[in-house]
Amino acid sequence: MGLPRVQLARRSAGRIAAAVAGHHEPSEGGLYAEKFDVDAMVKEVVSTIHPLVEKNKNHLEITCAPDVGSMRTDLTKVRQTLFNLLSNASKFTEKG
Repeated sequence: MGLPRVQLARRSAGRIAAAVAGHHEPSEGGLYAEKFDVDAMVKEVVSTIHPLVEKNKNHLEITCAPDVGSMRTDLTKVRQTLFNLLSNASKFTEKG
């Protein structure tokens, strides 16, 4: 992996971490914090992404304790971040 790809990966990881933590750049709009059930959100994203996972003959295994609880942040941003992460992994992986 060349230096530009490492730098891109580092910036992407930073953006994902910031989105999950609820921090964002002003140009990205406001933050709508709400309390939501983490397990339910993960299950929702997994059911949405499942057809894409199967398309490239991939296998997605999720381990999320049912009592993981809730969190208070922007549900839409967290959901979209998780969806994008799984979507990209599914698109660029075959039989994984």
